[in-house]
Amino acid sequence: MNELVKVFEESVLEDSRIIRNGSIVALRHISTGKYLSSSNKNCPMVELSTGRFISILIAHLFESSNMVYCDDFGPNALWSMNSSTKSINSAINYGKPIQLRHEIFSKFFYTDMDKKSPISNHFRVCCYEKERKDHWIIGNYHHQNDNGNVKSQDIITLQWKQSEVNENILLRSHEFKFKIKNEDYQEVVAHDQRTGGNDQWCIELIGYRDT
Repeated sequence: MNELVKVFEESVLEDSRIIRNGSIVALRHISTGKYLSSSNKNCPMVELSTGRFISILIAHLFESSNMVYCDDFGPNALWSMNSSTKSINSAINYGKPIQLRHEIFSKFFYTDMDKKSPISNHFRVCCYEKERKDHWIIGNYHHQNDNGNVKSQDIITLQWKQSEVNENILLRSHEFKFKIKNEDYQEVVAHDQRTGGNDQWCIELIGYRDT
């Protein structure tokens, strides 16, 4: 009987770790310990004429985009993970497309391949108001062929998939920082280089959305 109780408790515990459609999550960068975050500040961009980065002011008239960076855990580090192909609270699986929406600002996490990141000149990532398709694919960093359920505390990669782009574009952060209005922000980028330690993220389940 005790063995049956133990198996049942372990099953319940495993089930409680499953990331589901609509889950509120945080993504902790393994190498730096900081969390994927966004704020209401405009995305920085590289000024092509000088190589310096500037805060988008004029472009704000044409697009409303919020910058993405890594920081300590807090409200700005909360995201909802959604799949348009699944019903609410259905399990999210590895290898299937999802979208990330910021909980506070309700904007969608996106890779802008037409613009460079402020420091390392990779692809820029931002949050946009307009809903994007399910273009992020979650991979298990340690088991690349895993197609099971994504669970809290898994070490994952986030791959950007766009139909007209053939490269494997991965989400990355590092200790490089850019400055806006005398404040430092840890850079987050998308890149098409070899997968490395800076591409590892720990997904942490914060809660489930009420239905």
